[in-house]
Amino acid sequence: MAEPAPRLTLIPWDYTSEAHVARMVAQREACGWAASEVRPSWISRAEKGRKTLFWVALADSLPDREQLLQAHKERFPNETTPLRDTAQSLNLFPREPSGTAFLPIGHVAMNKDPTPDLVGYTDGLLPEEGVYWISSLYISPMAQRRGLGRAVMSHLESLVAQAPPAETNGTQESPSGNSLPTAALAGTTIALDTPPKEWHVGQWAKENFWDPLNLPMPKEWYEQQGYSVFATLPDHRPTPMPNGGKTNVPLLLLKKVVR
Repeated sequence: MAEPAPRLTLIPWDYTSEAHVARMVAQREACGWAASEVRPSWISRAEKGRKTLFWVALADSLPDREQLLQAHKERFPNETTPLRDTAQSLNLFPREPSGTAFLPIGHVAMNKDPTPDLVGYTDGLLPEEGVYWISSLYISPMAQRRGLGRAVMSHLESLVAQAPPAETNGTQESPSGNSLPTAALAGTTIALDTPPKEWHVGQWAKENFWDPLNLPMPKEWYEQQGYSVFATLPDHRPTPMPNGGKTNVPLLLLKKVVR
């Protein structure tokens, strides 16, 4: 049976490009979270190899690609100009950018460290090396509910599951079709955090906390992809609310061994 056509492409974020940085800020503003962290925090961490971000671009083979892109551009008129693949490294591994133009409809981050508020809460629960924390998964609301989030997770898992440098040579095709440095993200485990289900479907959370188009995915969504809860942190993360107040959000920590 033939392999299904790819639904999307993952393209490295070029933190040295003003166009890439400005677009990342715009998409974080659209998402509603962490726009102020792009400069300088995300750039600084990327320079040190602690944070890697990918743009999510629709594959040419996606049947309704043009309709989705048009809907995205109409919803976000400040995102109509294509970017180009210009990142010359991936996780500090050199790469040859293609220069290809693309219009990102989302992004995702991979971090070598948990967020500062989780330091000390995962000791002994995860391997000391080879762990990547996925965060900031964002798909344009105009392209949601089409399986693109699952496709992103699958691609990232395949990148982390690559053999380490001693077992590889050169570059290889990523699951999304890009030529990326072999083993640039080689690891063994993916971890992430998300609020419990009541923080996704509870009426109070819907009315007072989340933009209904930008809800974080619940643990059940991740469990369907093979992730399991390894820690529960009640009322853990102080988080600003849209009305200017603050609340403490409980967290579930999940993981998946990929190699």
